[in-house]
Amino acid sequence: MKKVALLIDGGWFTKVLRKELAETVSNGHARRPTVTAEVVRKNALLALDSDEEEPWRIFYYDAYPYDGMVTNPVDGKSTDFGTSPTNAYATKLFKELGQMDLVALRRGVLKPRGWLLTESFVRESLAAAQNNAPVPALEPEDVTFALEQKGVDIRVGLDVATLAIKRLVDRLLIFSGDTDIVPAMKLARREGLQVAVVEVGGTRLSAELVEDADFLRHIEPVM
Repeated sequence: MKKVALLIDGGWFTKVLRKELAETVSNGHARRPTVTAEVVRKNALLALDSDEEEPWRIFYYDAYPYDGMVTNPVDGKSTDFGTSPTNAYATKLFKELGQMDLVALRRGVLKPRGWLLTESFVRESLAAAQNNAPVPALEPEDVTFALEQKGVDIRVGLDVATLAIKRLVDRLLIFSGDTDIVPAMKLARREGLQVAVVEVGGTRLSAELVEDADFLRHIEPVM
């Protein structure tokens, strides 16, 4: 049996699973399910070839949720990210994953970048300026608080380098849509590991990711 390390870009994987597992309700809107730790693990293991592969370890990469208090500069309204449903969900997911067998958490952080104008407001303002029309008044919803994920890519790179140079596994199974992982994939292949990337449902990976992998796997997600 070939030993396989599964490397999961948590933000990408949970987003794709919610999209692919969504149900269309009577009003035409999609109802997105809650992707629990068990759903993450179950779907990741679907990508293994049960006849010749066994999981060595699942590495889960994501940034810990931001928990600061911010104040909208337009209307002065404060928002506590620490009490948001998103924060509660991510905290629970991390805790559950951390208690699972063969799962290693790799947590980055979210750094605040401040308030930015939304793309829609910028487009409307540019269009107004080009037509010599009044620029629309700035509303609270025209700004958004930007957060930047830090520390995740370096953790992926360090794990891939360790796995490859020490030859701890035979294959890497990558769950990510981010081409930033390509240099790590190239390193693994140069060191003799085989690399597979995984498509989920109808979500397609970029040509660059597929080109720099040895195998393309496909899973149909399940709850």
